[in-house]
Amino acid sequence: MMAEAEREGAREVLLRPANTGDLADIMAIERVSYSAPWHVETMRGELRGTDGGKIYLVAESEGRVVGYIGSHYFAGEVHILTIAVASHFRRLGIGELLVLSLLLKVIQLGGEYATLEYRVSNEAAARLYRKLGFAAVAVRRKYYLDNDEDAIVAEVADLDDAERQAEVRALLDDWKARHEHELTTEI
Repeated sequence: MMAEAEREGAREVLLRPANTGDLADIMAIERVSYSAPWHVETMRGELRGTDGGKIYLVAESEGRVVGYIGSHYFAGEVHILTIAVASHFRRLGIGELLVLSLLLKVIQLGGEYATLEYRVSNEAAARLYRKLGFAAVAVRRKYYLDNDEDAIVAEVADLDDAERQAEVRALLDDWKARHEHELTTEI
């Protein structure tokens, strides 16, 4: 049975490439999501450079950005740099949707694997990434500058394999079955 929060949060969600017009919404989410948010000029530069191997996607609802994911893609690898969801949209599957959508984009580009880092204390992130097929492969000591916390390095490999691609598509189908959001994609 669908959780009450999911029923109440059911609404139209548009997935699309991010652009510089999304900067204010992205930074508002960034500031409440991270103890050491990116600088606005850093994010602006990332959003300007999305044609040169940078892939940034947003989830939009009611004309506002409610989540985003940012990555760099090069030589068959996507490295996920950042992901965040607006506080009133958390636990509604938006983060999961953003990661799955990015993986599908990488598959479309012929990519082979994805990597990311997350704080060792972030159990919610660990659960999500494991669910989506990421495996912890290393630890980066004192990675986070705000408190010297270690980071887990995780990856999902074989995105160029038909079986892995089917797994990612099945995860998206499962997401659609569990959530009542009306999903539209422009990616």
